[in-house]
Amino acid sequence: MNHCLDPGQKLIGYAGKDELKAAFEEVLPDKVGVKKFVKDFREVHSLNGRTISPVLPLLKLGGISSNRMANEVKNALVDIMKRQIATLEQEALQALLDKSYSFLTVPELSPIGISVLERLHYVDRRIWAQIVQNGLDESPYTDLPTSIKKRIWPHEVSAFDHEIDKVLDCITELTTPPGIEAFFVTPDRKKARSEDPILTDLMRLSNAVASEEGMVARIVDKFVQKATAAQTGSKRIAIANVYHDFLTTVNPRVNPSLTSLRKMAKFLDTPNGEDDIDSDVLGFIRKNIGVEASCATVGLLVASSYSRDFLAFQLVLRLLNRRGSLGEGRDQTILDCAAEHLRADPWIPDLTFLTLCNMKAAALISEHKAPTETEANMPFQMFFPLLIHEMELDDQRFSDQFYAMNAALPDPKFLQIVQAGKLERRVVTSYCLQLFGHGNFVGLSRFRLILDVAFHQMDREEEVRETMIAVNLLQRTIEEMHSGMVS
Repeated sequence: MNHCLDPGQKLIGYAGKDELKAAFEEVLPDKVGVKKFVKDFREVHSLNGRTISPVLPLLKLGGISSNRMANEVKNALVDIMKRQIATLEQEALQALLDKSYSFLTVPELSPIGISVLERLHYVDRRIWAQIVQNGLDESPYTDLPTSIKKRIWPHEVSAFDHEIDKVLDCITELTTPPGIEAFFVTPDRKKARSEDPILTDLMRLSNAVASEEGMVARIVDKFVQKATAAQTGSKRIAIANVYHDFLTTVNPRVNPSLTSLRKMAKFLDTPNGEDDIDSDVLGFIRKNIGVEASCATVGLLVASSYSRDFLAFQLVLRLLNRRGSLGEGRDQTILDCAAEHLRADPWIPDLTFLTLCNMKAAALISEHKAPTETEANMPFQMFFPLLIHEMELDDQRFSDQFYAMNAALPDPKFLQIVQAGKLERRVVTSYCLQLFGHGNFVGLSRFRLILDVAFHQMDREEEVRETMIAVNLLQRTIEEMHSGMVS
């Protein structure tokens, strides 16, 4: 009873209720004693009507509603409580948590329980479990600050997975660039990544659990799960792009297990203008795709549009460096020699394999089905030799300034190959994109039939990029030819 009648004591919540209950039990059943206790309590804590009543009408006359007054008083009491909590020792905080734990589900009083949890050095794991079991989309979990949530995540990983899911579910399907000029503009990816809200949220999660072993790897695993479940190719590529951005941004010193993935991401993020690439890194990426433990994580990296454009550009560039005439006969011996000439290049076999990986990303990520050696070897049998021959012819005609209408069409066998294969269509459209970039409309006019045939054979869902390039290049070539004939 002495505690209740001490003017220096603040009575609030369950602790105050227990004190009042104990005080009443001391005076019951003495009615006179109860009345005296109530009177004394009101006097000590300034609860008499004559003290408060003049204030309320005055506040109302000032336009302050009863609800606002109640909120102001409540907020003031909570602030006082929080300031006192900041001064308490751990033992007192633990005792207060027992009294204020139920406040976590009361919006008006939850700041008290949160303030206690923030200052406690140790919280029983059962408390975290109860918070999570109450619902990850419900209070108190949804109201907790990140400083408390990150203490929950190592013990209740379902809560961390829930946070990752919320961020990754915001990824929308990839949109096709409006025109081929977009392929010649090197984007400021560092700036774009710094402004990406999805990546910002992912980095916040990553930094929050950086000291916990294996937690950042859960983000990587979630990316793979989302990509596996993607219903469309554009959604899978969009997920792969954010994944690529995440690996490029994440701090490898804090997450040593991601060092190799980050190295690969940085390599595949190289601007297309680079002529000198690292064959060892290419081989390293290919090797990791062949290992089941890393197949999906590396495969998803190769599935990004950054990797797609980089690989296609570099493959065409290496083929251009090896271009040469096959002569008029083009017998099998010459084709075989040309194929071996291309296989001897330290980059072309790996670039071909990884380009196939990009095209077969769905099976690679979900089923660990990497392209076979037979599939990777197919382009060398006829397509690559014929392509480097056509590249040589384009180079000669462009140097001689032949008019577009005088340029001969490519070999009929070459036309059939491009008509049949997705890889061949990707390489050809990438090559034609390079011709356009160098203003070589002589070569483009030779390839207009190839582009037209390729366009009609393309899968509109899986070959969105190739379709867009073919359509745009056909239109530009026709316009250029018409302009040349008019002049």
